[in-house]
Amino acid sequence: MKAHEGIVELFENEGVDTVFSLASEEIIPILSEIQDNRGDGIRVVHCRHEQGAAAMADGYSRADDGIGVCIVGRGPAIAQTGTALQGANNYGSDVLYLVPETRLTATHDGKGFQQEAFLRSMAGEVESIRSPDVLLSALADVFRRIRAGDGPIAVQVPIDVLESDLSETSILEEYATPGTGRQDARTHPDETKLEEALDAYLDSDATKAPIIVAGRGAVRANAKAEIEQLAERMNAYLVTTLQANGYFSDHPYSLGFAGDLGTGLANEYLSETGFVLALGCSLNHHTVDKGHLLSEDANVVHVDTEPTNIGRYTDVDVGIVGDAKITAEAFREQLESFGIDRSGEFWTDRVRRRIEDSSPTTDRAFEDRPGTVDPRELIGALDDALPDDRLVYSDVGHFCGWVFDGLTIDPTDRLTWLVDFLALGQGLPVGIGAALAEDDRTCIVFCGDGGLMMSLPELDTAARHDVPMIVVVMNDDALGAEYHMGKTRGYSGSVGKIRAPDFEELAIDMGAEAHTVRSVDDVEAIEAELTAELNGPVVVDCRVNPEVRHRTMGEMSID
Repeated sequence: MKAHEGIVELFENEGVDTVFSLASEEIIPILSEIQDNRGDGIRVVHCRHEQGAAAMADGYSRADDGIGVCIVGRGPAIAQTGTALQGANNYGSDVLYLVPETRLTATHDGKGFQQEAFLRSMAGEVESIRSPDVLLSALADVFRRIRAGDGPIAVQVPIDVLESDLSETSILEEYATPGTGRQDARTHPDETKLEEALDAYLDSDATKAPIIVAGRGAVRANAKAEIEQLAERMNAYLVTTLQANGYFSDHPYSLGFAGDLGTGLANEYLSETGFVLALGCSLNHHTVDKGHLLSEDANVVHVDTEPTNIGRYTDVDVGIVGDAKITAEAFREQLESFGIDRSGEFWTDRVRRRIEDSSPTTDRAFEDRPGTVDPRELIGALDDALPDDRLVYSDVGHFCGWVFDGLTIDPTDRLTWLVDFLALGQGLPVGIGAALAEDDRTCIVFCGDGGLMMSLPELDTAARHDVPMIVVVMNDDALGAEYHMGKTRGYSGSVGKIRAPDFEELAIDMGAEAHTVRSVDDVEAIEAELTAELNGPVVVDCRVNPEVRHRTMGEMSID
């Protein structure tokens, strides 16, 4: 058995059903084996750029909780993927990158560079397999490590090893079918730490409503019911991080998400509370607005399954290593055992009405630009017109504030802000990967015109592979953040003004369905097309007024 045949067979045994790639000479045998000899078991998504392939594998893993697989060439090919690698690394995505490296016998390689150092810097974990005798067992171990939460991992294999015969085929014959997704090893909290958390709660200012902040870890733990039951006993208000936005949207005492882009109510109550219970979130500088949202007098209890996350960004009074679901239930049981029940104390009709009447948007007037739509009005119209059951990915940029303010995210939906490396242009390819993994929810990508231009070739990939998704372009003919940052700092903003092409025309030429929106009426006119069954990508080019500035832009920074 040839090495490339063994690799593909191991992929099949591991349950891989999709790989993202851009063909390069040294990976032709692997891709050909998949396409020509293996039937329809594994789909190869041929991308237009290596960075697109890496980002799609990331998106695939985020949506499916499975392992995304990216296969690209060595040297300049893998060097193209740096931004996507770092974003996946920062997020902790379950991605395997398979990359050839220079022949073991080579004295010169025109594509050679410090590839392993590059991968270690950007992807984090690197496994270099330089013997055919251990190729399959080492690769199988990489899959095991990723399922245990060690991803992403880049695997390097020299070209001559990829071309070799394998003696080690017994691993394929004896293969045990792996589990899918991450291993579900629930972490139970330490009883002593729970007692310390109770003391911190009892020592806090009892005249102020406590706050529970839930993050992505709480969503992964499926902790919603347990957190809401705990909140009722404490009469705590519910707040999320941006990445968990919408998780409690059907609860009457949910304040929205906290942070530098957060809702006014969430930030107000968080900054005033005497007790914070943070479940499954990092409490990073975005969530606490560089510390401005936590009072010096507040007692903070931080719960996370990863010990190194606790107190990493924010000083806390008690740190608990534990699963969000189990810890929330254990804390509620502890309160119950001591007869502590504050039901009805802070959950009042006055607060509920205030929550119902609150709005994150402002009615500030801006200079009108004919032929464009106010993004505040646009996002409301899009919220009504876009399908329910949403899997939303937002690129970074000035526009994303409107998305967070006005797009409804239900508890069963998911919104992911691709802020992991603060990089433009990842929204489209990550969304393509997610759409290929998702069967139930509609994948909706929001990006600016600048971000779309950075990944525009992958729109062709989406069209060729009939990827069902909606791409909403918040097109202000500018790099909006740079335009407004320049103006707020006393410059003209001209460095951020870059004219955008006609995205409707470009998208149609690439094989996608497309529409141009210049008014709320235009959105309403295409609602039927947006809610119909999707057979490929649909691009909505929204020409927004570039002068309308989001309320948070004056406080945003490059940190």
